[in-house]
Amino acid sequence: MGQVVVIVRSRAPAPKGLPPLPAVVEDRSWRQEAKCRSVGPDLFFPKYDDQNDSTRDLVTVRQAKQFCNGENPDWPGVCPVLMECALYAIKNEEMEGVWGGRSERERKRYAAELRKLGLL
Repeated sequence: MGQVVVIVRSRAPAPKGLPPLPAVVEDRSWRQEAKCRSVGPDLFFPKYDDQNDSTRDLVTVRQAKQFCNGENPDWPGVCPVLMECALYAIKNEEMEGVWGGRSERERKRYAAELRKLGLL
């Protein structure tokens, strides 16, 4: 993968010794390396259940996470931009779908951890 220049609006500095995360990731060139480019978006954005709008299709979420993390023999190999994808979704407040091998709930927990560390 070649060098990627990320244009960001920075927030307050991170704690000593830790690099700050960008406030908003505006460069999306990392997507050119994404494993998901080979499949449609339906795998990563499960539909709500017709009978209960609060229920996600958990099977599809699990399949999407397996795809990203290389845990399914039909889709071998971890996505090379897994972290960039997850951070993009967190920093840009993507509330729906599986990004970076993480569900909405997992991204919220990860974002909370980053906030505790002063990185978000």
